[in-house]
Amino acid sequence: FEIDGGDFDEAERCFQLALDIKPDFIKAKINLASVYLNKGSQDDFKEAYNIAEWLWNQSEKKDPTIFEIFIWSKFHHQSPQEAIIFYEGSKEAQTLVKKHEKLSNLIATIYFSEKNIDKSEELVDQALKLASQTPHNLMLKARTLMAEAQTKAIIPSAFEVIPKFKKYEEIEKALEFLKQALEIAK
Repeated sequence: FEIDGGDFDEAERCFQLALDIKPDFIKAKINLASVYLNKGSQDDFKEAYNIAEWLWNQSEKKDPTIFEIFIWSKFHHQSPQEAIIFYEGSKEAQTLVKKHEKLSNLIATIYFSEKNIDKSEELVDQALKLASQTPHNLMLKARTLMAEAQTKAIIPSAFEVIPKFKKYEEIEKALEFLKQALEIAK
């Protein structure tokens, strides 16, 4: 979530005003949590998490936007590990992720941040099945392929400045995904 223009204090004030008028205005709560995530301090992450957790717990657990703000705030306020534990323990979350490429990409990103390349690649492949021409999905696929090559196919040597790989197919695939992403982004 990003707020155009970046005047987060003004956005916060407006959403707080909307909630003063109508306390159960869900969209304003979602946007307020998004503002706090974008502001980026630990206190703001905590505020975002408190709102998002309330939204998730009060919802039917079928709204992808509420899940996105909740898991992202959990990632920032608690930890990537806590976000993964929640995701793996929630059938509702897993169902949402299977249906929405943006959520598949988000969870793949969280696994990637924890260096779980296999799970990240599984989820980014799922995202690509849902939306094959999305630059974010293509870029993350390239990142997972490069990380896989760097962890599984590198030939360790104390004498090489530039690493040598057992095979270069993953790197070539990664470059192809990057090229596709750039073409789409143009």
